[in-house]
Formats: sequence, structure tokens, C-alpha cells
Amino acid sequence: MYSKKLSRAFDLAAELHQGQVRKGSGEPYLSHVTAVASLVMRYGGNEDETAGAFLHDTAEDCGGESTLSLIRNELGPEIEAVVRGCSDSFTTPKPPWKERKSFFINSLPSASSSVILVSNCDKIHNLGTILDDYRTYGEDLWKRFQGKKEGTLWYYRTLTKFYLEKGAGRPADKLHRIMISLEKELWKKTE
Repeated sequence: MYSKKLSRAFDLAAELHQGQVRKGSGEPYLSHVTAVASLVMRYGGNEDETAGAFLHDTAEDCGGESTLSLIRNELGPEIEAVVRGCSDSFTTPKPPWKERKSFFINSLPSASSSVILVSNCDKIHNLGTILDDYRTYGEDLWKRFQGKKEGTLWYYRTLTKFYLEKGAGRPADKLHRIMISLEKELWKKTE
């Protein structure tokens, strides 16, 4: 069903994210990209989209344009295009948080269906993790995010609205359900 290209994408993600961990949880970063790739497969993604999911954070977190060049040379321009489209910056140091998030949001209307699928699955996993962690840590959760509570909620609300309006199907519906669950949890804390 899948070729050696997909195995190489996983191996490359493992190499590039070596030593990186998720904010707050300390989980190996590879757990996130593996979860996103799994969601892409679940929602009908093809091999290039799945490979792009394994690598979706490498350009912004592991070397920018040089990493994109590596991906293009080893795996092809289709996978590089997915990774490029899922990235909010390519430089170190990164631009300010709001600037990066606004750039990403503004890039989505012209994004390919592959970028829409992979980025939507990325947001499903991220927001699901936020929901789980909010249930455990409450308001302290927001300290780990550069956008804090207000910015993080703005970002995910905006993306959820975009994917729903884009007609991104089951992944958009899943993200929306997670957003509704988070909103309910936030409401409970204010009662």
C-alpha cells in the first residue's frame, strides 16, 4: 500500500525532531507527527500527504529552507509543497507569534487540498491535546503558549471557522467538535 518513501519520511522526521519534546507534556515530538500522519491516513490521505504529515513541522522547527531542500531532494516536490504549506515561518529566530499565525491563516485560502488536509489534522491533534491538558491543568495550561489563552483561542477559533467554511469534511467536523468541547470546559470554569 505504501512505498519506501513513506518509511523514509518517518525516519527523516525522527532524525530531524530528535531530542525535541511537546510543550508542557515532555512527550517526544515524534508522538505528535505520528498522530497527525495517522489522522491523515484515517481521513483518506494519500502517501504524499501522509509523508507530509510526518514532516509537517520540520521546516519551521528544524532548519527552514535547507530542510525543505532536503525533503525535495529525498522525497520529491509534492511532499516539500505540503511541508511548506503547513509552515508559518522558515527563519531563526522566528517572527513574533501573532505575525506567524496571521501569515499561516492568510495562506490557507490559496492552499492545496493536501495542505488543507494535513494542516487540519495537525490542528485536530493540537487542539485535542489542549482540551485534554485543560481538563488536567486548568487555566495554568495557557502559560505554556506564546499566544496565552486569548491568542491561542483566537487562533483555533479562526482555523475551525475556516476549515468548516472551506468544506473540509470530516476533519473539519472533528476539529469543530473538539472546539465545542473546549468551549464547554471553559464555560464550566466561569460558572
